[in-house]
Parts: sequence; structure tokens; C-alpha cells
Amino acid sequence: MRVKKRKMWVMPVYLLILCMILAGCGQTDGQNDSVNRDVKAENGSENGSDPGSDLTSDVTSDVDDSGNNEENIPYEYKEISLTFPAAWKDRYVIKEFENGAGFSVYQKASYEEEEGWGFLFSLGIEDEPAYDIPGGEAIAYTENSMYCLSYPTDVPYDYENREIASDYADMALSLDIIKDSIQIAGEGVHDNPEEYVMPMSECYPLREDMLLNFDDNHLMLARNEIYARHGYHFKNDFLTRYFDRYSWYEDRGDDFHEDQLSQIEKDNINLIKEMEEKYAAKHPYPMEEAAGMTIYADLDGDGTKEQLSYEVRQVGEYEEHGILTIEGKTYDLWGYENIYMESPDREHFYLTDISPYFDGLEIAVTEEGPSDDPATHFYIYEGELAYIGSVSGYPMKQKENLNGFHDGGITGIERQSLIETYECYASWWYDYENRELVYQDVGYFEIVPGRVHGLLTDLPVYTQMNEDSPAKILKAQDQVFFMATDGKEWLLVRGKDGTEGYIYITDGVIDVVNKPADEVFTGLMFYD
Repeated sequence: MRVKKRKMWVMPVYLLILCMILAGCGQTDGQNDSVNRDVKAENGSENGSDPGSDLTSDVTSDVDDSGNNEENIPYEYKEISLTFPAAWKDRYVIKEFENGAGFSVYQKASYEEEEGWGFLFSLGIEDEPAYDIPGGEAIAYTENSMYCLSYPTDVPYDYENREIASDYADMALSLDIIKDSIQIAGEGVHDNPEEYVMPMSECYPLREDMLLNFDDNHLMLARNEIYARHGYHFKNDFLTRYFDRYSWYEDRGDDFHEDQLSQIEKDNINLIKEMEEKYAAKHPYPMEEAAGMTIYADLDGDGTKEQLSYEVRQVGEYEEHGILTIEGKTYDLWGYENIYMESPDREHFYLTDISPYFDGLEIAVTEEGPSDDPATHFYIYEGELAYIGSVSGYPMKQKENLNGFHDGGITGIERQSLIETYECYASWWYDYENRELVYQDVGYFEIVPGRVHGLLTDLPVYTQMNEDSPAKILKAQDQVFFMATDGKEWLLVRGKDGTEGYIYITDGVIDVVNKPADEVFTGLMFYD
């Protein structure tokens, strides 16, 4: 389950190609209120990069054809400063917003063909929290402002011109470098909004319209986030592990009192609670039902409720059979569609509504599984019981801490093993036409908050899952966390200091330092 979206700064080349195929040229975000004038940028001073580091030298400098180091190009806008790569010289155009609240950057070759083309990114200054930024992300905030980057949501250049298209793609590869160079001057600047569900919730009165697009998981985390800012000690182990991954959280044990909360924070907590209640009223499923009890529910969506019950019966010395009884007919789930449950839940079963746009509900039965590999099995009833698929883990908020049901799909938890065994959020979509749950291999899986590791050595980490992407140094430290993986060769690692990046792994060896994983990280564990 992706409890917090990770936004990619660089538009990957494959996505650019896909956009070229699927979409036509069009206007892009951040260009309607630009002033039609160029802003000249001058060359800056020495950047202080370390020429001895092959991994990091390309982050801060470029080399021209003659072999001479070229200086990066500084740009300042009000309290914002950043640098463009030297290789961008004479290749970009900056347009400042007429309202004085930001600027957009364009590829010059496209912009000269048609005003507004070649959009690379914009940096806007909002005077209130911006929690839903199409194609963008917040990069910093203060008590009164939020600084947001926006990216292209369409093909923003003349893709039929190979030279222009190639030039744009080349410039896009440097956007991570530019992002890392951004600095906001002034007091009280927080440069880590990506570590919060709702940055500014400690200092800005929230409104209901700001929270309309948040689901119950994000609302729950945002409410607890306000307490976490004050070092609140959570009795819920999941919340402790979730917040511990972020640089700002410090568990202060019992050293917390409600009077530490400001009135703004108290009001925001109450509003979020109200929104949670409204969300729950509109989304009553999954609904936990007691085993052994007879209930009534409209399973097939025909307006008439069916009578059903569920129980677990011991058969022989080892077998436990889940038994569903619907409208007086009994279904033994042992071996049903070749599913043989181990340790099925004796206490509960569930009614779910995976696709609320279609009629009918599903029946879900859970099992602990072999070697503590739990699973959830789904059935529909339309005069007869039909199995539609299984999900690893428990997607029910009653059994886990998060709600794994979203319109048309389910998020469960599966194991991945790269340099240790960890649990990842994985997704299944409901193919309503074929009545089956289909696993989605998206190539990127967020890791369920889990163990903390020590990092024994300074470790270069990449900004993307690409060894040609820029790298930064994750310093040796006592607390690092595994955040995401492709399940094959890449792992996203975050330090308690807030630094994060990807490492590439081959047969248990961290390639960039050519060391086995257990010589780089402490606390690695594998499960059978």
C-alpha cells in the first residue's frame, strides 16, 4: 500500500517515448501567468565540487569539449536560489509569473518555435498548504508559504523534430541536480515536506476542502503526525516504525502533554477526525463479521439480502476447514479451487466491496498460512459460490493498520528478499469482466515500515534506479531504513538524517562499494 506517494522528479525517457505515442503536443502546467520576457542568467563562481569523485563530480560541474571545467549557472528569485548545469548555457528560458509567486523554465529551442512549448519545470510559492499538486511536489515550507515544483503533464516539445526532442530529453536528465541545488533563504524553512503527509499542519489552519482527496489511511497518519512532531510515544508499533523513518521524529517516551499542542494543532486534529468519520460513513467496507453468527447481506446486488454464516471445523488431526453457508447451502472451502488453508481465522470473516461501481459484495476469508505467510481469499455469490482470487497478507484495516481497499483494487503485503527478507505493499486489480483478481507487477514496491539497520560505511546512493543518474553520499550512521525496492536489484535506502537514494545489488553485493551487504549494513535478517 502506497501510504505516501513518491514522486519522481525526472521524467524517464521511456515515459517521454510513451507520451509521444499516446499524446499530441499541448500546453503544460505553470505557463499561463508567465511574463513574456527572458531573464538573463550569468555564470557563477567556483562550485567547490570534488573532482576526485567519479560518482559525484557530475552533480556540480560539466566539462566542455576542450576539457576545461565550466562553472554552473546561478539563478536567484526573491528568497530562492538554484544553479543550472553549465551545459544548459543558451539552452533555456525563464519566465517569471505575473503574480510574483514563482517562475517557469523552458527549453529554449521549443519555446522559440511556439511560446509555452518546452516546459521543464516551474517553482511556485503558495501562501497556503498545497496537498494535491498535479504532476508536482512540495519541496519546502515555512509558517506562511509552501514552495512547490510542478512538472510536465503532457509532451511539452516538438517531438517530431529529433534534434529538439533529443535536446529536451538530455536537459530533463539534469533536473534532479537542479532540484538538489535549490535553497530557500530565511528563518524557519523546512526543506523536508516529503517526510510529512500534511506539511504545515502544525502552523496553518486546515480547511475541509484541503482534505477531500485524502483517504482514511492518509487522514489517520496525518492526525498522528501532529502528535509525532512533539515526540509522542505511540503504543501502536506500526506508527512508531512509520514515523521513526523520518529525520524530524524523536520518541520522547512519556514526556508529552496535551498542552504542548497549539490551538491550531488541536483544531486541525478535530477537523481530521471529522473527515475520518465522513470517509468511514461513505466507505463502510471491509466489514468484519463474527464467525459462527448468521448475518444478512445483499451479496449479488439484486436488492435482496442473502443469509450467510462462516465457521471453521476441525477435520481429522491436522485439517481445519472453513465452511460457508449461504441460503442454506454449505460450501466446504478446503480444496475449493485448489486452495488449502492453513490455520484459517476462527474468529472472523469479512464482507468487502472491491468495485463499488458494480453490484454485489465479496466474501473474504483469511488464513495465517505456512511459515507465517498470511493470505486472504475472495469469493462472490451469484446463486453459486465462485472463487475470484487471493491476496497475500491481510488488506483489512481491522487486522492490519491500514485499509488495503481502493476503488477497483486491493493492496496486500508480500515478502521480497534482496539483501534480507522484508514485507512490501503489493497490488491486485479486480478484472470484473473475468471475475478474477490480477496481480500488478509495477516494478516498484514500498516496503512496510520495519527493522532499523546500521550503516557501517559512507555509501554513495543514486537519485534514481539508474547507475547513470547522479549520486550523493549517505553517511555512515546508526539508523537507516529500507524504503522501497524493485524486487530484483534496486533498494531505496533512507538515513535518519533524511538523506536517501538507491543502491544496486548483485548477488548480495552492494555494487558501488563492492562489498557484501552484511559488511555494509547491520541487522540483516532472512526468514524461511
